[in-house]
Amino acid sequence: MHHLEEPAQALAEMVRVTRHNGWVVVMEPDFDACFVDSPRRELSRKIQHLLTDTVRNGQMGRQLWALFLDAGLQDVTSEPIGGAFTDLATADRLLWLERTAR
Repeated sequence: MHHLEEPAQALAEMVRVTRHNGWVVVMEPDFDACFVDSPRRELSRKIQHLLTDTVRNGQMGRQLWALFLDAGLQDVTSEPIGGAFTDLATADRLLWLERTAR
């Protein structure tokens, strides 16, 4: 959803093809909630903001709940899931840290 131009349309299609009383489950990152532990605080903040701004909807994770409600879904829940990368190579592969820093 964070790459889509019209996430509400994509959700509407998911809802359309879901069986009656079925579930629609979406898991999306919120790049503003990514943190980089670095002694270079200003650089870390710039990378965080660039991560958010390099995708179409970098805050989609926090927007899903309202998107689901706007689509008319009921019994909507949102569960934030946190995690930590302890390996820079893995974090770079998933979050494009080096590319973003350049």
